[in-house]
Amino acid sequence: MLVDLPGQDSWPAVKKQYQYFKGSYAAKYSVRPKSVEKFPHYTPEGSGREHNAFREEVATYSSTYNVPNGSIVISVMPVVSGKGKMHLRLEYIDEINSFICQNAILEDI
Repeated sequence: MLVDLPGQDSWPAVKKQYQYFKGSYAAKYSVRPKSVEKFPHYTPEGSGREHNAFREEVATYSSTYNVPNGSIVISVMPVVSGKGKMHLRLEYIDEINSFICQNAILEDI
């Protein structure tokens, strides 16, 4: 299941959301995430060009939590359409929903 939060125009606003969810999931599940949080050297964080780095797919801000029966991924993504330049995506992957989804696809074929 994917949840896309509303777009934000500023990197500090998106980063604040990211850190909030990152800390909340770590506290709830008592697990440290596997995180990749980087900008390229030619577009460093704080340059004001963070949106371009995400849009060009050269920046990565993502944390993955392995939790019982699945995983949770938090990622910063560029907004393709709608308001804002960047947004937070929450992805919930679990065995039960994956099984249900696969069966639904097979039934549609």
